[in-house]
Amino acid sequence: SPDLRERMQVLLSRVVQDKKVCAIVLEISSPGGEVIATDEVYSVVRSASKVKPVVAYIRNVGASGGYYIACAADLIVAHEMAVVGSIGVIMQSFTIGGLLQKLGVESATFTSGKFKDMGSMFRPMSDEERAYLQSRIDTVYQKFLGIVRERRPIDSATLSQIADGRVFLGQEALDDKL
Repeated sequence: SPDLRERMQVLLSRVVQDKKVCAIVLEISSPGGEVIATDEVYSVVRSASKVKPVVAYIRNVGASGGYYIACAADLIVAHEMAVVGSIGVIMQSFTIGGLLQKLGVESATFTSGKFKDMGSMFRPMSDEERAYLQSRIDTVYQKFLGIVRERRPIDSATLSQIADGRVFLGQEALDDKL
């Protein structure tokens, strides 16, 4: 959320300016979340890491957006049994039109364009809508991959094999250079 980004920005700004602080330890315990908020927090942490060393400590979970943010750090440390990774992007949709029909409920939608009600729960998605949404997911996923490639010492071939949304325990993530 913008509030979280602003709080992180204020806090990290104070820490960066404090001459008594030689490094920043950012404890992460997050399964991820909203793409834009994640990217904004990543940017704030990345800016701080250009001034002082930043260590991300993943105690329990640093998955998806949590891992994305951890990549802003100069070093990632995780408990050996922490859940790490989940490099991927997800968007979910469900359709309840059949259920409503059984209940005798009908939906009427009026739109200004063919994509305006894309993902509506009242009707199945068209192939064109699915392709459009998948292309958005693919774009965000490529950005995530680019960040991991840039910030972690992992080769592209290995990253391509393991960046399929799976999670790793801390020791496995270390072995895979995540």
